[in-house]
This record gives sequence, structure tokens and C-alpha cells, in this order.
Amino acid sequence: MMASRKLWVLVFLVVLLGTGLRTYGLNRESLEDNEIYTINIATLPASGIISLMDKQDIHPPLYELLLHYWISIFGTGKTATRYLSVLFGVASIILVFLLAKSLFNDEIGLISALLFAVSPINVYYSQESRSYALLVLLSISSFYFYLKFSKSVNNAKFFNNYWYEIFTILMLYTHYHAIFVLLSQNAHFLIINFGNWNNLKKWIRMQSIIIIGFIPQIYIIFSQMNRPFYIEFLTLRSALDSIYYLIGENWLILLIFMLLLLIYVTICLRNKKDLLSNYFSVTLLFCWLIIPIFLQLFLTLFFFEFVHNLFLYRYIITCSVAFSILLTFLIVAIIKRRIVRNIVLLIVFILLFSTVIIENNVLVKDDLEGVTRYFASNNFGKPILVLTPTYNNLGYYLECDLYSPLYSNYTKCLSKQFYYDARAPLNITAVLKEIEHDGTYADSFFVLTYANNKYLENITTLADITNTTHFIGFNVIALTLKDRNTTIPLNLFPGKQ
Repeated sequence: MMASRKLWVLVFLVVLLGTGLRTYGLNRESLEDNEIYTINIATLPASGIISLMDKQDIHPPLYELLLHYWISIFGTGKTATRYLSVLFGVASIILVFLLAKSLFNDEIGLISALLFAVSPINVYYSQESRSYALLVLLSISSFYFYLKFSKSVNNAKFFNNYWYEIFTILMLYTHYHAIFVLLSQNAHFLIINFGNWNNLKKWIRMQSIIIIGFIPQIYIIFSQMNRPFYIEFLTLRSALDSIYYLIGENWLILLIFMLLLLIYVTICLRNKKDLLSNYFSVTLLFCWLIIPIFLQLFLTLFFFEFVHNLFLYRYIITCSVAFSILLTFLIVAIIKRRIVRNIVLLIVFILLFSTVIIENNVLVKDDLEGVTRYFASNNFGKPILVLTPTYNNLGYYLECDLYSPLYSNYTKCLSKQFYYDARAPLNITAVLKEIEHDGTYADSFFVLTYANNKYLENITTLADITNTTHFIGFNVIALTLKDRNTTIPLNLFPGKQ
């Protein structure tokens, strides 16, 4: 009894630590493009969210629907909207403990929860108004009830089947990359139950129910595949970055993992008892860690025209859970001397914790909040040409109506500001005439552009730069027009270059 009470006290302290890291500096950074886009969608009626995301987006709608009801209570403020992800992140810490405890024992469960609590990628996305923290939570939930079912498949209770199916369907309605999590579960079940047709029949029935539950979204996936969206191309550097973020942003952690894994494989090859004792749990974690990474990399390399780049760190974020638990298991199982084990665990903890603390004190997100503050104090009624597809972000901060540049050429913001989608050549004369300033043409104006936008040189050949102000991710440039009667051939829609 005392041991159990002590264990839950330690779990509470781990959750407290994870909560502190996820709430520290929560409102310090500006909302970024995709966060505001998500919030704007969530402000629509529920039916409008489903319709808009089906027709104009490339993601399932579950997170936006949950955020819709959340902001109806707490509002659309930056901190308020991000707290929903904080709750998902904190709940995930508890579920990691329960999952690892069920896979191995109390000690591995507690340490796994601790490493997950200080995982930089999970802390980061627990502070962002996007669907990734929810995806992680639901994937852990799905695996937890998958474990309950598969360990007692011969006399599995309907209760376990029911909750596994529910959480898996919810996971699929959160993000399409949940499909790869589901495939890893299927691979594991086939490995464990190969040749056992009774168990395979039960599994097929469960998967059929999941597919039936996901059918409404399956039809939409095919229509979304041909929809244009803009994402980084896969390069060797971006692939390595994805692995780097997944393991905790420190190659030393990967080195420790690989060395322990090599020792573990060697031991298992020499003694089959060691292999069989944790065969089920270790195989599950390897399937969860390796299969999504391999499939997403394979599809990106050979089917990029259809799927674009699937191998991004935020898309393989669920694999970080498997990595945390597997790393913990290897440390506890391989290093028998407690003092050495504790030193290794302390090193890993310090590496992860220090990364989170450093990142929480460094501004990395595009500072659109700073840009709008600058406009509010320095605009003096000049037109603003926004030459980035920023998804209505100015409208969020300036509290005025703007349509996304994806779907409109331009619209006035307040009475003196202007939003332009430069998918076609930009006729400065027509633009400035459309937004007459005090009854006359505006000879001077602001341009908001990405900091690395190479197309800016096209406009600066026809206008004099009077001032440039730099922000994270953006430049605000004050210009005076040289010649009204000209058309500047801009093709800015692809966004960041």
C-alpha cells in the first residue's frame, strides 16, 4: 500500500514538472500562421468547420471541433487557445506512465513518464494551438487499449475492444498520419499472432469497425490529395532534423540508445530467454517507432507527386513516445549497477530538460504580433501590401475582417490597410487606386514580406526603400513609388523560399 502511494506521489511530481514546462512562457511568442488559421476555422459554427475543412483544408476536423467548443467558453486569446494543447500534453504524461507500466513495470513506467515530460518536441507542441498534442494523446490511448486487448485476446472483454476502437477512430479524425500508427499496430498483431487464425479473425473484425467509422473521411482524403498545399521539400538535412527533434535534440541521446540497443540484441542472440521475456513489449515499441518512420520516408521518396513530404518531425511525433519508453527499458534492462544506471538516466534527463529550458527562452516563431504592433504605432494611414500567404493573421491581431489570401485577391483592413494575394502580376497603379488615401493616390506604402523572400527585389527596382524593420520571420519595408504606371511581375504565392 505504501509502495503504491509512494509511486503515485512520484507520478504526481512528474506530472507537476511536465505541467510547469508546458505552461512556462506559454504566451511569450506570437501565434504563428497555422495557429491563427486553426483558430479562425474554430470560430466558425461546427457545421461550417466540417464543410470548410472538407473543401479547403488537408486535415481531419476533430481538433478544430474541440477547439471550437473550448473557445466558446474561454475565448480566442493566445493563452486561452494554447491551454487546450497543454491539457492534452499533461494527460499524455499520465498515459505514458500507464502504458509503460503495463508493458514492463512500475519503475520503467515512472521513468518513461519523466523522460516524456521533458521531451522537447512534446513540450513544444503542447504549447501550440495545433492538433499534434491531441494526436499524441490519442495514439497513446489507442496503444494502451490495444495492449489490453492483445494481451488477453482469447478472453478479451468487450470493454477493451470498445475503447480501443473509439480512441483509434478519434485518432484518425485528428490527423491523417495516425494511419501509420494504426499500421504499426496491425504489423505488431500479425507478428505476435502469426498463424493463429482465431485471433486474426477477431482482429479483422475490429479493424473493419474502425474502417467503417472512418469511411466518411476516407472519401474526403482522395479529394484533398490533389489540393495544393505548401510544405518543405525533403532533403537530407530536413530528414536528419526530423530524427534530431524526435530523439530530443541531442545526438548523444541517440548514441546512448544505439549502444544499449546493440548490447541488448547481442544478449538476446546469446540467450533466447532474455529475448522471449519481453518479446511482446519490445516488438510493440519497435513497430511503433520504426514502421511510421519507414513508411513515411518511403512514400515521400517514391511517391512525392501524390503525397508530398510526409517525413517531417511533427508528422512522426507519435514515435517519440515509443522512443522514450524503449530508451528507458534499455537503460533499466542493460545497466544492472544502480549507480551507473542513475548516472545515465541523469545525463539523459539533463540533456532533455536543458533543451526545453533553453528553447523556452529563445523566440523562434514568426513575430506577427510584433509586426502588427509596429503597424499600429507607425502606419499613419499608409497602405500595407501583405505579400505572404499568412492566413488572415493580420485580421486576428488587428481585430478586423480579412479573408485568407488563398481565396481572395485583396480586401481592406480597417480603412487604411490592405491585404494582397500576389498570385498574379501586381499592378501598383491599380492597387493604390483601389485603396485611395484621403482621396489621392498613395505614393508611399508598407510591404510585409517573409524575411527570405527573393521576390522582393522585383518591387524594389521600381520603388525606393525608405526604411526596413526586421522581425523574426518577417521584414516590414517602407517604400516610395518611383513610377505608378507599371506592373511588377510577382509570383509570391509559394510562400517561404
